[in-house]
Amino acid sequence: MLAGRLCWVATAAAIWAATLASSGLLPCASAAEIRLRAQCQASAAVVTLGDVAEILAADPRQAEHLAAIELFAAPAPGTQRHVRLREIQDLLLLKGVSLAEHSFSGASQTAVSAAAVRTQAESFSPQAARRAQQRLREAIAQYLSRRVAGANSWNIEPQLDASQVRALASSTQPISVSGGTPPWHGRQTFQVALQGAAPAASFAVEAVVTPPPQIVVTTRSIPRGAIVAPEDVELQAVNCREGSGEYCTSAEEVVGRQTTRALAAGAPFPRDAVRQPLLVRRGDVVTVHARSPAVHVRITARAREDGSLGDLVSVESLHDRKTFLARVCDSRELEVFAGAVRAQDSPIARSTESLPLSAGERAGQTLSVGTTAN
Repeated sequence: MLAGRLCWVATAAAIWAATLASSGLLPCASAAEIRLRAQCQASAAVVTLGDVAEILAADPRQAEHLAAIELFAAPAPGTQRHVRLREIQDLLLLKGVSLAEHSFSGASQTAVSAAAVRTQAESFSPQAARRAQQRLREAIAQYLSRRVAGANSWNIEPQLDASQVRALASSTQPISVSGGTPPWHGRQTFQVALQGAAPAASFAVEAVVTPPPQIVVTTRSIPRGAIVAPEDVELQAVNCREGSGEYCTSAEEVVGRQTTRALAAGAPFPRDAVRQPLLVRRGDVVTVHARSPAVHVRITARAREDGSLGDLVSVESLHDRKTFLARVCDSRELEVFAGAVRAQDSPIARSTESLPLSAGERAGQTLSVGTTAN
């Protein structure tokens, strides 16, 4: 009799379990536990199930899917919203979630608060930061222009840390600048203060100050072939974007030199517009000196090309019409150095053998090779 009753109870239990499983009232193997938190903070503008509850599931993908379900809008900053478990379950039903497949535990309600509000100093945009740095550059430029003429065109690169950028970006007060040391360019340290700021903001800022490059420009029209005088030129600052590589950047590069073309007043001075003054011109009758440790020979020749100091030019001997190269050393004066070559073996020596100098001839003397004559 007892055995029959136990068999009947086991059978009834199996039937009841099958009924529950078929109706969805019995949790399945993939069920998740949704553990409601007593309080939470919204991570975005919309509160998700993951914000209000801890999701425990054997399948990580299922837990991630449940946590991402959006429930309601986050409360306004500085306020809270209390939500009961029943309300969350109703919202899940509206999202198509089968409550019978999951279990719920934890608190009976949760207090949802908004995320912490960022301060104005923390919420500036990159554009606001750039505007703040530009304001500081302008303030430093105005400060320097009161000490150095033309400093408002200098390039200024302040080196700011994050807190200094925040202070400048969050303030619209005028910027006061002090400090720095002559000559006012290079690496400088300035004291920056925000006038009228509450609380008062003052900090030291390092900046690299670079004057714009200067180029040589003409103060008057200069014709071709003229020798440039100091009063003919001056230095002027040039915009960095325009560049200065092809122009002279110091007066020493042009003063005392000769122009190769005409230049208008106020024009930049190109590097190729000047050269050393011509000391020898094509067709000039010149004196050529041949020097060696033991002999100094001098002949007359005709220049076949123009030349400035130090230039090698071709000359033609008036004695035998032979041509050779000589270096310009003065006005209509050229020279060659024989080095270790014997004087009588050199072209000039051969061309001047038994050729007396006019002065020596008048004095009844003839220059002999192998002796020194000055």
